[in-house]
Amino acid sequence: MGLGWLGSFWAGLRELALLRDAERISRSFTPERLSTMRHERQRAKGYLRAARRVANPDIALSMLDLALPAALSCAHIAREATEPFEAYAELAWLANEEVLPANAPRTLDDRKTASERDFAAKEDIRDRIDDMVTRVLASVEWRRPHEVRALRWGRVAAIVLAVVLCVEHFARTRWLVHDVALHKPVTHTPLKIVPPEADEVVDGKTRGTFGVHTLNDPHAFVKVDLLREYAVREVRVYNRGDGWFDDVLPLTLAVSTDDMTYKDVATRTTHFDVWSVELNGLPARWVRVSNGSYIALNEIEVYARE
Repeated sequence: MGLGWLGSFWAGLRELALLRDAERISRSFTPERLSTMRHERQRAKGYLRAARRVANPDIALSMLDLALPAALSCAHIAREATEPFEAYAELAWLANEEVLPANAPRTLDDRKTASERDFAAKEDIRDRIDDMVTRVLASVEWRRPHEVRALRWGRVAAIVLAVVLCVEHFARTRWLVHDVALHKPVTHTPLKIVPPEADEVVDGKTRGTFGVHTLNDPHAFVKVDLLREYAVREVRVYNRGDGWFDDVLPLTLAVSTDDMTYKDVATRTTHFDVWSVELNGLPARWVRVSNGSYIALNEIEVYARE
């Protein structure tokens, strides 16, 4: 799982704090003021969507000509400005407050001279104004208090769930017995059928045709490297699922700590779907299944604690 969950957790906490501030801001608005802001925002979003749907930059700029003042009006109402709304002044104020980047135009003159410019220049102006509208709208808290509150509680539930899942994952992998062979390296005698590439014998899927199928060989084997030594509690071997179930018999299970000396721990001579062998904490890093013909199995699971 790595530490990515920790970054997500802290990001969730930061968002929770932002939502708390957003609810406080939303509560400070009167219903009438909030309604006016939402109306202006909706107008700006509508013109912005229309501008994004057209290919012609002149038409798009005409739509953005309407979207930007509406967005600026929304921001003007949100900050309870006492002076009358004036688009140029609002642009300057937002740039000074770093809502807009420092190089954002302080006026709308770019739009007025756009018709005299080439296509590339118009597209550049279009992108810049689109970005300005998006930034201005993102700076305004337009949601009603109960909407922000519902979102906050949803985030709280998500954070609690994330913590529970992380604790469960840690407990399962550190304290509880689980399959330590999952996705570990597999070596084997030459394969008869490819795919599978034999790594499917440790992919966690216990049903299907088979996860490995070797050629006939008097020393046929499939071996899983657990990458470190474990006190192995149990090994489960799942037979193939497409027939010829007893062709692999007799089957021998062996373990090793050095990949040189193997200890035979069990032999299977009778039909099986799942062959379970209790090892009671026997030390092992390599787990090998072998016979004198060929190996065709679905899955090998090795159960231990980390």
